[in-house]
Amino acid sequence: MEFQFMQLAGNCACIGYLGKNRIKGPVDNVVTLGTGALNLLLKGEYAKAVIDWADKSIVSARVPNFEGDSTFAYKFKYVLIVHNDPKDKKYQEELIKRYNTFLSFLKKVKANKNYYFTFNLNEIYIDRITHKLNTKELEKTLNLLKEYDLLSKVIFISTKSDNKQNWWNFYSDQLNYYIEKFSLKHITINNLDFSENTHKQFIEKMKGVFKNEIS
Repeated sequence: MEFQFMQLAGNCACIGYLGKNRIKGPVDNVVTLGTGALNLLLKGEYAKAVIDWADKSIVSARVPNFEGDSTFAYKFKYVLIVHNDPKDKKYQEELIKRYNTFLSFLKKVKANKNYYFTFNLNEIYIDRITHKLNTKELEKTLNLLKEYDLLSKVIFISTKSDNKQNWWNFYSDQLNYYIEKFSLKHITINNLDFSENTHKQFIEKMKGVFKNEIS
């Protein structure tokens, strides 16, 4: 059985695990900022909310050298838009197309056992200073996914590196509690980057997650 994946939330700098030929949705080049972004996506209001904000607001929240792969970003209440100017009409047209792709994929996720979303835990869920899990925001997110009956259709991604100060070393116990409590599908990717090795890791670990469903 062939499985299909699309990024639901997280950090665009970590999306390499889905590979170069991934299905690109509306959050492919953004950092989602918690449960609010998910709520807009799942309610069918995401594209309109971003475009209305860009058209009616003075977009001034520039972030220099974001994640080392962009010279600027724009901060909306719910997402950080990277690599693109949200006031650009071409970007807005592309956003609408990608959101329609997302909404179509969402229907397939609900109707087919081989369609899944991925969700990599970003700085909204893991404090950059303390490296501890933001349990309050995570619980809000998990409860929202449960409300939309999507909790079992989301693969949660954590990253682990050879660095002794790697975040995983600080929050793994906390996360394991939620993995067990909510029966989450979860994998950890080592030394995540945009290389083909990262994508291969993802595919191999997915085989373990779906070992009872792969024919």
